[in-house]
Amino acid sequence: MGVFGFLLRQFIARPAPIPEDVKLDGLTALITGATGGIGLEVARELVGHGVRRIILGVRDPQKGEEAKAELTRMDCVVEVWTVDCEEWKSTVAFGQRAQALDRLDIVILNAGVKKLKYSRAKTGHETNLQVNYLSTALLSLMLFVPLRATARRTKKPGRLSIVSCEVHLTPFRERSATKVLSHMNHKDTFTPFSPERYYTTKLLNVLWGRELSSRTDPKEVIVNVVNPGLCRTEIHRYEESHSFRLFQRLFGWNPAIGGHCVADAAVVADSDSHGAYISEMHVTEPSKFVSSTDGRATQSKLWLETMQLLRAEVPGAKLVAL
Repeated sequence: MGVFGFLLRQFIARPAPIPEDVKLDGLTALITGATGGIGLEVARELVGHGVRRIILGVRDPQKGEEAKAELTRMDCVVEVWTVDCEEWKSTVAFGQRAQALDRLDIVILNAGVKKLKYSRAKTGHETNLQVNYLSTALLSLMLFVPLRATARRTKKPGRLSIVSCEVHLTPFRERSATKVLSHMNHKDTFTPFSPERYYTTKLLNVLWGRELSSRTDPKEVIVNVVNPGLCRTEIHRYEESHSFRLFQRLFGWNPAIGGHCVADAAVVADSDSHGAYISEMHVTEPSKFVSSTDGRATQSKLWLETMQLLRAEVPGAKLVAL
Protein backbone atom coordinates (compact mmCIF):
# COMPACT_ATOMS: atom_id res chain seq x y z
CA MET A 1 0.00 0.00 0.00
CA GLY A 2 1.03 3.65 0.17
CA VAL A 3 0.70 6.44 -2.37
CA PHE A 4 3.65 5.34 -4.49
CA GLY A 5 2.47 1.74 -4.62
CA PHE A 6 -1.04 2.88 -5.51
CA LEU A 7 0.19 5.09 -8.35
CA LEU A 8 2.45 2.36 -9.66
CA ARG A 9 -0.38 -0.18 -9.71
CA GLN A 10 -2.77 2.26 -11.35
CA PHE A 11 -0.20 2.99 -14.03
CA ILE A 12 1.05 -0.54 -14.66
CA ALA A 13 -1.65 -3.01 -13.63
CA ARG A 14 -4.30 -3.88 -16.20
CA PRO A 15 -6.76 -6.38 -14.74
CA ALA A 16 -8.20 -8.54 -17.49
CA PRO A 17 -11.73 -9.83 -18.06
CA ILE A 18 -12.65 -12.96 -16.15
CA PRO A 19 -11.65 -16.17 -18.00
CA GLU A 20 -13.81 -17.31 -20.89
CA ASP A 21 -14.34 -20.70 -19.28
CA VAL A 22 -16.23 -19.16 -16.33
CA LYS A 23 -19.80 -20.27 -16.95
CA LEU A 24 -22.68 -18.65 -15.07
CA ASP A 25 -25.49 -20.43 -16.89
CA GLY A 26 -28.75 -20.54 -14.95
CA LEU A 27 -27.59 -18.17 -12.20
CA THR A 28 -29.32 -15.05 -10.90
CA ALA A 29 -27.22 -11.99 -10.08
CA LEU A 30 -28.11 -8.69 -8.42
CA ILE A 31 -26.04 -5.50 -8.61
CA THR A 32 -26.76 -2.18 -6.91
CA GLY A 33 -25.49 1.05 -8.40
CA ALA A 34 -25.81 -0.40 -11.88
CA THR A 35 -26.82 2.49 -14.15
CA GLY A 36 -23.29 3.26 -15.27
CA GLY A 37 -19.62 3.12 -14.43
CA ILE A 38 -18.33 0.04 -12.66
CA GLY A 39 -21.77 -1.40 -11.87
CA LEU A 40 -22.86 -1.45 -15.50
CA GLU A 41 -19.52 -2.89 -16.60
CA VAL A 42 -19.82 -5.73 -14.09
CA ALA A 43 -23.35 -6.41 -15.32
CA ARG A 44 -22.11 -6.48 -18.88
CA GLU A 45 -19.43 -9.01 -17.96
CA LEU A 46 -21.78 -11.29 -16.05
CA VAL A 47 -24.32 -11.25 -18.88
CA GLY A 48 -21.52 -12.18 -21.26
CA HIS A 49 -20.77 -15.25 -19.15
CA GLY A 50 -24.28 -16.62 -19.20
CA VAL A 51 -26.30 -15.48 -16.19
CA ARG A 52 -29.93 -16.39 -16.68
CA ARG A 53 -31.27 -13.37 -14.84
CA ILE A 54 -29.68 -10.12 -13.72
CA ILE A 55 -31.28 -7.49 -11.51
CA LEU A 56 -30.07 -3.90 -11.73
CA GLY A 57 -30.68 -2.01 -8.50
CA VAL A 58 -30.94 1.65 -9.51
CA ARG A 59 -32.02 4.95 -8.03
CA ASP A 60 -33.16 6.43 -11.36
CA PRO A 61 -35.51 4.08 -13.29
CA GLN A 62 -34.98 5.90 -16.59
CA LYS A 63 -31.22 5.48 -16.36
CA GLY A 64 -31.85 1.90 -15.36
CA GLU A 65 -33.79 1.27 -18.55
CA GLU A 66 -30.98 2.87 -20.55
CA ALA A 67 -28.51 0.53 -18.87
CA LYS A 68 -30.78 -2.43 -19.55
CA ALA A 69 -30.78 -1.57 -23.25
CA GLU A 70 -27.01 -2.05 -23.29
CA LEU A 71 -27.26 -5.58 -21.93
CA THR A 72 -28.40 -7.54 -24.92
CA ARG A 73 -28.56 -11.31 -24.88
CA MET A 74 -31.77 -12.98 -25.90
CA ASP A 75 -31.72 -15.68 -23.22
CA CYS A 76 -30.89 -13.36 -20.30
CA VAL A 77 -33.66 -11.69 -18.33
CA VAL A 78 -32.60 -8.17 -17.34
CA GLU A 79 -34.74 -6.46 -14.70
CA VAL A 80 -34.59 -2.91 -13.39
CA TRP A 81 -35.54 -2.52 -9.73
CA THR A 82 -35.67 0.87 -8.04
CA VAL A 83 -33.85 1.40 -4.76
CA ASP A 84 -33.07 4.70 -3.08
CA CYS A 85 -30.35 3.97 -0.54
CA GLU A 86 -30.94 7.36 1.08
CA GLU A 87 -34.17 6.11 2.63
CA TRP A 88 -35.01 3.05 4.68
CA LYS A 89 -38.44 2.41 3.16
CA SER A 90 -37.06 2.01 -0.36
CA THR A 91 -34.05 -0.01 0.75
CA VAL A 92 -36.16 -2.39 2.84
CA ALA A 93 -38.70 -2.82 0.01
CA PHE A 94 -35.85 -3.68 -2.36
CA GLY A 95 -34.49 -6.24 0.08
CA GLN A 96 -37.91 -7.78 0.63
CA ARG A 97 -38.46 -8.07 -3.10
CA ALA A 98 -35.15 -9.89 -3.43
CA GLN A 99 -36.08 -12.22 -0.57
CA ALA A 100 -39.05 -13.37 -2.65
CA LEU A 101 -36.86 -14.51 -5.57
CA ASP A 102 -36.88 -18.18 -6.49
CA ARG A 103 -33.08 -18.08 -6.42
CA LEU A 104 -30.25 -15.63 -5.87
CA ASP A 105 -26.66 -16.67 -6.49
CA ILE A 106 -24.58 -13.49 -6.77
CA VAL A 107 -24.91 -10.13 -5.02
CA ILE A 108 -22.65 -7.15 -5.67
CA LEU A 109 -23.24 -4.14 -3.41
CA ASN A 110 -21.82 -1.29 -5.44
CA ALA A 111 -24.16 1.66 -4.82
CA GLY A 112 -22.33 4.68 -3.48
CA VAL A 113 -22.01 8.45 -3.34
CA LYS A 114 -19.14 10.85 -2.77
CA LYS A 115 -20.59 14.00 -1.26
CA LEU A 116 -18.07 16.73 -0.48
CA LYS A 117 -20.57 18.99 1.27
CA TYR A 118 -22.44 18.01 4.41
CA SER A 119 -25.98 16.79 3.88
CA ARG A 120 -28.39 14.40 5.53
CA ALA A 121 -30.22 11.57 3.82
CA LYS A 122 -33.95 11.05 4.26
CA THR A 123 -33.16 8.76 7.19
CA GLY A 124 -31.54 11.66 9.05
CA HIS A 125 -28.05 10.20 8.78
CA GLU A 126 -25.17 11.91 6.99
CA THR A 127 -25.56 11.04 3.30
CA ASN A 128 -22.23 9.29 2.64
CA LEU A 129 -22.67 7.26 5.81
CA GLN A 130 -26.23 6.27 4.89
CA VAL A 131 -25.69 5.27 1.27
CA ASN A 132 -22.19 3.84 1.36
CA TYR A 133 -22.36 2.07 4.69
CA LEU A 134 -25.72 1.81 6.47
CA SER A 135 -27.83 0.80 3.46
CA THR A 136 -25.06 -1.50 2.27
CA ALA A 137 -24.96 -3.18 5.67
CA LEU A 138 -28.74 -3.55 5.71
CA LEU A 139 -28.85 -5.04 2.22
CA SER A 140 -26.03 -7.45 3.02
CA LEU A 141 -28.09 -8.84 5.90
CA MET A 142 -31.35 -8.95 3.96
CA LEU A 143 -29.92 -10.43 0.76
CA PHE A 144 -27.94 -13.00 2.70
CA VAL A 145 -31.27 -14.73 3.36
CA PRO A 146 -32.02 -15.72 -0.28
CA LEU A 147 -28.31 -16.25 -1.02
CA ARG A 148 -28.05 -18.83 1.74
CA ALA A 149 -31.37 -20.46 0.88
CA THR A 150 -30.25 -20.89 -2.73
CA ALA A 151 -26.88 -22.25 -1.64
CA ARG A 152 -28.47 -24.84 0.61
CA ARG A 153 -30.72 -25.97 -2.20
CA THR A 154 -28.10 -26.05 -4.97
CA LYS A 155 -25.18 -27.19 -2.79
CA LYS A 156 -23.07 -24.38 -4.24
CA PRO A 157 -21.98 -21.32 -2.25
CA GLY A 158 -23.59 -17.99 -2.97
CA ARG A 159 -21.46 -14.90 -3.54
CA LEU A 160 -21.62 -11.54 -1.77
CA SER A 161 -19.11 -8.87 -2.77
CA ILE A 162 -19.01 -5.40 -1.20
CA VAL A 163 -17.29 -2.70 -3.22
CA SER A 164 -14.83 -0.64 -1.20
CA CYS A 165 -11.59 0.93 -2.47
CA GLU A 166 -7.96 1.78 -1.78
CA VAL A 167 -8.88 4.86 0.24
CA HIS A 168 -10.04 2.66 3.14
CA LEU A 169 -6.54 3.24 4.54
CA THR A 170 -7.71 6.67 5.76
CA PRO A 171 -7.25 7.49 9.46
CA PHE A 172 -10.46 6.73 11.36
CA ARG A 173 -10.70 9.78 13.61
CA GLU A 174 -14.20 8.98 14.82
CA ARG A 175 -13.45 5.51 16.17
CA SER A 176 -12.83 6.68 19.74
CA ALA A 177 -16.34 8.14 20.07
CA THR A 178 -18.68 6.33 22.45
CA LYS A 179 -21.21 5.97 19.62
CA VAL A 180 -19.28 6.04 16.36
CA LEU A 181 -22.22 6.18 13.96
CA SER A 182 -24.09 8.86 15.90
CA HIS A 183 -20.89 10.88 16.13
CA MET A 184 -20.40 10.71 12.36
CA ASN A 185 -23.80 12.30 11.83
CA HIS A 186 -22.71 15.55 13.48
CA LYS A 187 -21.94 18.36 11.08
CA ASP A 188 -18.84 19.40 13.02
CA THR A 189 -17.22 16.01 12.28
CA PHE A 190 -17.54 16.58 8.52
CA THR A 191 -14.69 18.30 6.68
CA PRO A 192 -16.29 20.33 3.85
CA PHE A 193 -14.90 20.12 0.31
CA SER A 194 -12.94 17.06 1.38
CA PRO A 195 -13.46 13.40 0.44
CA GLU A 196 -12.52 12.31 3.96
CA ARG A 197 -16.01 11.10 4.91
CA TYR A 198 -16.26 9.09 1.68
CA TYR A 199 -12.91 7.50 2.53
CA THR A 200 -14.09 6.64 6.03
CA THR A 201 -17.25 4.96 4.77
CA LYS A 202 -15.11 2.78 2.52
CA LEU A 203 -13.15 1.75 5.60
CA LEU A 204 -16.43 0.89 7.32
CA ASN A 205 -17.27 -1.35 4.34
CA VAL A 206 -14.06 -3.31 4.90
CA LEU A 207 -14.67 -3.67 8.63
CA TRP A 208 -18.29 -4.74 8.05
CA GLY A 209 -17.36 -7.29 5.40
CA ARG A 210 -14.72 -8.83 7.65
CA GLU A 211 -17.07 -9.10 10.62
CA LEU A 212 -19.93 -10.48 8.51
CA SER A 213 -17.64 -13.12 7.04
CA SER A 214 -16.44 -14.14 10.51
CA ARG A 215 -20.02 -14.98 11.43
CA THR A 216 -20.87 -16.92 8.28
CA ASP A 217 -19.85 -20.13 6.53
CA PRO A 218 -18.04 -19.87 3.16
CA LYS A 219 -19.57 -23.21 2.21
CA GLU A 220 -22.89 -21.33 2.10
CA VAL A 221 -21.97 -17.77 1.09
CA ILE A 222 -18.52 -16.42 0.22
CA VAL A 223 -18.25 -12.84 1.45
CA ASN A 224 -15.45 -10.55 0.30
CA VAL A 225 -14.63 -6.87 -0.13
CA VAL A 226 -13.20 -5.62 -3.40
CA ASN A 227 -11.21 -2.62 -4.57
CA PRO A 228 -12.02 -1.75 -8.22
CA GLY A 229 -9.18 0.77 -8.41
CA LEU A 230 -9.51 4.44 -9.25
CA CYS A 231 -11.76 4.65 -12.31
CA ARG A 232 -13.05 7.54 -14.37
CA THR A 233 -16.67 7.38 -13.23
CA GLU A 234 -19.46 9.73 -12.24
CA ILE A 235 -19.00 9.09 -8.53
CA HIS A 236 -16.28 11.75 -8.62
CA ARG A 237 -18.49 14.35 -10.29
CA TYR A 238 -18.55 16.65 -7.25
CA GLU A 239 -14.77 16.95 -7.16
CA GLU A 240 -13.90 20.55 -7.98
CA SER A 241 -10.16 20.19 -7.47
CA HIS A 242 -8.25 20.69 -10.72
CA SER A 243 -5.40 18.60 -9.32
CA PHE A 244 -7.75 15.66 -8.66
CA ARG A 245 -9.24 15.88 -12.14
CA LEU A 246 -5.76 15.88 -13.66
CA PHE A 247 -4.79 12.99 -11.40
CA GLN A 248 -7.88 11.05 -12.48
CA ARG A 249 -7.16 11.65 -16.16
CA LEU A 250 -3.57 10.52 -15.77
CA PHE A 251 -4.05 7.51 -13.52
CA GLY A 252 -7.75 6.61 -13.57
CA TRP A 253 -8.82 3.41 -15.27
CA ASN A 254 -11.59 2.93 -17.76
CA PRO A 255 -14.60 1.67 -15.76
CA ALA A 256 -14.43 -1.64 -17.63
CA ILE A 257 -11.14 -2.42 -15.88
CA GLY A 258 -12.70 -1.77 -12.49
CA GLY A 259 -15.57 -3.97 -13.61
CA HIS A 260 -13.15 -6.83 -14.29
CA CYS A 261 -11.85 -6.53 -10.71
CA VAL A 262 -15.33 -6.67 -9.21
CA ALA A 263 -16.50 -9.50 -11.47
CA ASP A 264 -13.43 -11.51 -10.48
CA ALA A 265 -14.18 -11.08 -6.77
CA ALA A 266 -17.84 -11.96 -7.28
CA VAL A 267 -17.55 -15.10 -9.41
CA VAL A 268 -13.93 -16.27 -9.70
CA ALA A 269 -12.27 -15.81 -6.29
CA ASP A 270 -12.63 -19.03 -4.30
CA SER A 271 -13.47 -19.70 -0.67
CA ASP A 272 -10.02 -18.49 0.38
CA SER A 273 -11.32 -14.99 -0.39
CA HIS A 274 -13.96 -15.27 2.35
CA GLY A 275 -13.45 -12.24 4.57
CA ALA A 276 -10.64 -10.96 2.38
CA TYR A 277 -9.88 -7.63 0.77
CA ILE A 278 -9.26 -8.14 -2.95
CA SER A 279 -7.33 -5.64 -5.04
CA GLU A 280 -6.28 -6.03 -8.70
CA MET A 281 -7.74 -9.56 -8.60
CA HIS A 282 -5.50 -10.66 -5.73
CA VAL A 283 -6.24 -11.23 -2.07
CA THR A 284 -4.33 -8.40 -0.43
CA GLU A 285 -3.70 -7.26 3.12
CA PRO A 286 -5.99 -4.36 4.00
CA SER A 287 -4.71 -1.29 5.83
CA LYS A 288 -2.53 -1.76 8.91
CA PHE A 289 -5.32 -0.36 11.05
CA VAL A 290 -7.84 -2.94 9.85
CA SER A 291 -5.48 -5.79 10.76
CA SER A 292 -4.41 -4.29 14.10
CA THR A 293 -5.76 -5.07 17.56
CA ASP A 294 -7.39 -1.64 17.56
CA GLY A 295 -8.92 -2.36 14.17
CA ARG A 296 -10.39 -5.67 15.28
CA ALA A 297 -11.86 -4.06 18.39
CA THR A 298 -13.33 -1.26 16.28
CA GLN A 299 -14.76 -3.85 13.90
CA SER A 300 -16.62 -5.60 16.73
CA LYS A 301 -17.82 -2.30 18.16
CA LEU A 302 -19.05 -1.17 14.74
CA TRP A 303 -20.98 -4.43 14.24
CA LEU A 304 -22.79 -4.06 17.54
CA GLU A 305 -23.63 -0.40 16.93
CA THR A 306 -24.84 -1.11 13.42
CA MET A 307 -27.04 -4.01 14.48
CA GLN A 308 -28.57 -1.92 17.27
CA LEU A 309 -29.26 0.92 14.84
CA LEU A 310 -30.83 -1.33 12.20
CA ARG A 311 -33.05 -3.12 14.70
CA ALA A 312 -34.24 0.23 16.04
CA GLU A 313 -34.77 2.03 12.73
CA VAL A 314 -35.92 -0.80 10.43
CA PRO A 315 -37.64 -3.25 12.80
CA GLY A 316 -39.72 -4.74 9.98
CA ALA A 317 -36.73 -5.86 7.93
CA LYS A 318 -36.03 -9.60 7.90
CA LEU A 319 -32.31 -9.91 8.62
CA VAL A 320 -30.30 -13.10 8.42
CA ALA A 321 -29.95 -14.85 11.76
CA LEU A 322 -26.25 -15.00 12.62
